[in-house]
Order: sequence, then structure tokens, then C-alpha cells
Amino acid sequence: MKTLLFSSFIILLSGAAACSGEGLEKGIQSEESVQKEKKEKEQTTAPEDSKPKEKKFTADNEGLDKGKAKVILEDYERAFNGIITNVREDGSFKKYQSVKEIRAYLDHYVSDERADYFIDVFVTQRNDGLFVTSTEGPLFLKEQEPFQLEKVEESTYVVKQEWDNELNGHIEVQYTLVREEGIWKVDDVDQKELN
Repeated sequence: MKTLLFSSFIILLSGAAACSGEGLEKGIQSEESVQKEKKEKEQTTAPEDSKPKEKKFTADNEGLDKGKAKVILEDYERAFNGIITNVREDGSFKKYQSVKEIRAYLDHYVSDERADYFIDVFVTQRNDGLFVTSTEGPLFLKEQEPFQLEKVEESTYVVKQEWDNELNGHIEVQYTLVREEGIWKVDDVDQKELN
């Protein structure tokens, strides 16, 4: 067994020595470019366990039903949590080095206006990097509670859900979903008091 391993190692070494200097140099450059691409990809994507379930509804004339609306809002919550919880002890982001990277990730799940809100409220940019802003998070759909879906126009729907608890009081939460470039996204989250 040792002889077989040693022989394999010698064959590998002799193959590398047989390569011209130029070929070996290209191989090193290729490895470096692969590593660079891998690092860039890691910086602009969330970890696998925090990624939303990539169920994008993209048909041009596709309407929205409650099932699809629920999936879109679940993905929105996972996207938010995937960014906010992926921080170091000091509150700095692990994966994101720039606001542009966060915006690129959010672009799959929220409108430009909602991404602006998210970044303004939850991201602090300092000389030493990006940090999560400690504040109360947004309101997410309570998956087990009933909700209504209303069509406003062909590319805009509103999901309404009534909440009644000590923290928020008796409110109605409204999630506006819009279709941008064929993809349904969260555009706004609002609440109003109910009596």
C-alpha cells in the first residue's frame, strides 16, 4: 500500500515537472482565479441554511394566490434573518463588506424602496465596516394565523393580517407585494391600529 501511494506521488511529481514553466504558471493563475471567484461569490450570497427557498413566481401574467403570497413572505423573512443573524460578536457582518452586496442579495426578495428602508434602518456603515443596527425588527407574517389577500391591480397585491397581543396591541399588518421584472417581491410593510 505504501509503495502504491509513493508511486502515485512520484507520478504526480514527474507530471508536474514535465509541464513547461508557462503551463505551470497558467495552472497557478487558474487556481488563483478560481479562488478569487469563489471568494466573490461567498461575499454576495447568504449561507445555505439562511437562504430563502428559491420559489420565485415569474410568469408574466401570473396572478397571485394565498399560497404563493405566503411563500413570498416566508422568503422575505428568511432573507432578512439570513443577513441580520450572520454577524460577529461585535455586530459586524460576516459575509457582506459593502451596502452594494447587501442590496444585490435583497434585490431577489424586495423592491428597491424596501431595500433602501432595510439598509437605512438595519445597517450602520462605519470606517471599520458594516454593522447591524440594534433595533426592533420588521413584522413578519404569522404563518399559522389566517390572512386575507387583496388584488389592488394586476401587479400589486396586499396581504392583511390581524394581530392582537401585548407588544403590538390590536393592529392590522399590511404587506404590499409587487411584481417587478416578472418577479414578485415585498414592497412595503405597514400597520394600522384597530379598536
